[in-house]
Amino acid sequence: MIFPKESMRSGSSVDKPRARGASFCGWMTVLGIVLAFLLLLALLYPKQSLLELLNHSSDVSPAVLRYREAILRIDPGNLQFRLKLADDLVAAGICQRAVEVLERFDVEPLSLQNRARGVEIRCRALKGLLLSLASDHPDRVQVAGYFSRQIRALIELDPEPDLARRMAEDALAVGDEATAFYLLQQYESAEEALARGDFRKSAQLHFRAMQQAQGLSQRREQFQRGVKALQAGNLIGEALEMGEAQLGKLASDRASLLFLSRIALAADRPEKAEVLIKKALGMDSGKTPKGRG
Repeated sequence: MIFPKESMRSGSSVDKPRARGASFCGWMTVLGIVLAFLLLLALLYPKQSLLELLNHSSDVSPAVLRYREAILRIDPGNLQFRLKLADDLVAAGICQRAVEVLERFDVEPLSLQNRARGVEIRCRALKGLLLSLASDHPDRVQVAGYFSRQIRALIELDPEPDLARRMAEDALAVGDEATAFYLLQQYESAEEALARGDFRKSAQLHFRAMQQAQGLSQRREQFQRGVKALQAGNLIGEALEMGEAQLGKLASDRASLLFLSRIALAADRPEKAEVLIKKALGMDSGKTPKGRG
């Protein structure tokens, strides 16, 4: 709380010099302690060791934060120290300053990991800032727009469904339903999309998982789930077309070919089913397909 100057005045003129003297001595004492502490640190730790100590410290007390700010002013190009300071400022609830510390941090070329980490810290800082602003605050719309753009930038850098869900929760926490809905739509699971009735989206997610699957059985399972998702939406012709397009490494897998032949029959394409069955039996090339059963 800021007190008016009048309340600081003493009733006696005799006390004024003593108060000023006491205040001066008090500040001199504090300054001396701070300088002694800095000197002790400088003697005990080389610069690099001191930076490493601060980087790994979880202390977010005001004194430590001020010291970190001072170090950053001396060494502004130290990206790891800048990210650590911003992270600690968010943890201490000083979100506005955290946003300022991260201003233009990503102008220079950075690794994907460092860029994603910085944007993630910035998102948390903006969330904290929004939670501290009243709903009618004049800056709220601008900060909310910045928050939404940073969330989308983060998801582009790190398109993980779990991260998208956490960011969607953060967006809902500050009342940004549009961004939360966008994230949930873009990064929901195949099962969630299927339950919502978005059969094409579910199939797309299964086919994407198939490309990343390790081993024949996992690849086959994702392929069949993707085709079945389209079949569940009564998109039989599309299921057959997408199944053929997505076969890829399963083009010589007997189980997948026979599965797709049944889809062809369901789509009233007996000639296509015949081709797939012959291929599954190795009758078109003289080679026996892999993956029996």
